[in-house]
Amino acid sequence: MSEVKKFLNELGETARASLRHPVESAFTDGYDVAAEVCLRVLQTKLDDLLAQMNSASLSAQDQVLCASLLEVKSRMEAELYAYWESRPE
Repeated sequence: MSEVKKFLNELGETARASLRHPVESAFTDGYDVAAEVCLRVLQTKLDDLLAQMNSASLSAQDQVLCASLLEVKSRMEAELYAYWESRPE
């Protein structure tokens, strides 16, 4: 392989690698933000329900809702983590 061709191949590889990095970084940042937003929304509602429960003013229906939301939040955290760990580097 000529030196020029070798140089052009290396240049192309470097360019492709540098293009992948910003895209992957944007994906990582977006994933983190989206996961945090989803979990924060659930946690805010749970905090409200738990505060009502502590003041003994939580209805039986709301207690069921609170338990369900705790389960959903736990499953979401587990699945978000599992997805993140399983994705190819």
